[in-house]
Amino acid sequence: AFENLVQSGNKDYRSPKLLITYTSESQPEQQPSPPSGPGILLPGEPTRAPITPSPTPEPACPLSATGVEIFTGTSSQHASIFKGKGDLSQDSGAFGVGIVHSGEILRGLLKFPVDSIPTGSTIECAEIILKTTGPCGPCKGLVDVEMHRITSGWATTGTNDFLPQQQPLLYQVELQGAGANTGDVTWTHSAYDAANSDSGGTKWGTEGGDVDPAVLSMEVDNEHGQHKFPSTPGFVAAIQGFVDGSIDNHGFLFKTDESDEYVALKAEENTYKDYDTAYRLFKGEDEESEADRPLLVIHYTLPVIAMDDSQPETKEPQEPQAKSPAVISASPYGFTIVAMAIASALLSHYF
Repeated sequence: AFENLVQSGNKDYRSPKLLITYTSESQPEQQPSPPSGPGILLPGEPTRAPITPSPTPEPACPLSATGVEIFTGTSSQHASIFKGKGDLSQDSGAFGVGIVHSGEILRGLLKFPVDSIPTGSTIECAEIILKTTGPCGPCKGLVDVEMHRITSGWATTGTNDFLPQQQPLLYQVELQGAGANTGDVTWTHSAYDAANSDSGGTKWGTEGGDVDPAVLSMEVDNEHGQHKFPSTPGFVAAIQGFVDGSIDNHGFLFKTDESDEYVALKAEENTYKDYDTAYRLFKGEDEESEADRPLLVIHYTLPVIAMDDSQPETKEPQEPQAKSPAVISASPYGFTIVAMAIASALLSHYF
């Protein structure tokens, strides 16, 4: 076809060309075009305007700041629960959120203790940083993860019933779950009873977890493998309540939109085989590397101690009262008693 076009004398046709950019050790001034520049142009093509990258937003709650106290801490427990599966749990290793290739819907639970923040402190901002186990290979669309406050307690044992696996098989186990043990959280139970799954244990008030419907934060993927849930007024209010004791700290639940429309949208976006996936696998507090564990960052100011300006009452110094001189009775009996006392003292001195 190319040969026919050339022979036809078509002026609009340009023969194929291979263009290569390179760096030269002998001529270091020959550098490739920067990513923000016009790029590689074929002969005759107009010069495109430079592309200005969008600025990187400042961290909402950075790890270092002045004028505030900074709390950083990892989670104390985590779990995955599986939609419609009251006997499955995952509370060891990574926890999943979203739609997995088996058609399961996963929700993740995470709790951070904040007891070390003094009561009465004022929370300025809060942010959660999570690390993933790696990119979701079968996921070809964006994953929208939202965070909610859990309103009732839940339990974990950290003991999943599956044999240790090497990656990537371990990820498949973490996505599919394992048989829940007594004391594990599941889709139907905040604390499962393996011996009496029907009527035993403690059930959620609402299957899938008791949560406040308000979305506290949405995931921001600001760099490879690191995902942040930035500070919002609702997020700050929740932490403030945890610190003040006005809200019980049961942690947070992470989920995606689970509507049929969203699931269908993710299925359409995903062109990987017949998978309809859109999920995250986040690392838990039992991760070997401390740097990969969940991290909660909080900025706060210490409570102001009110000073009492009132002065203690000052009493006027009192003049010492003069003691009344002893009065000796002038009666004959008084003189007699005094004389006897003097005589007794003299006798004891000399004898």
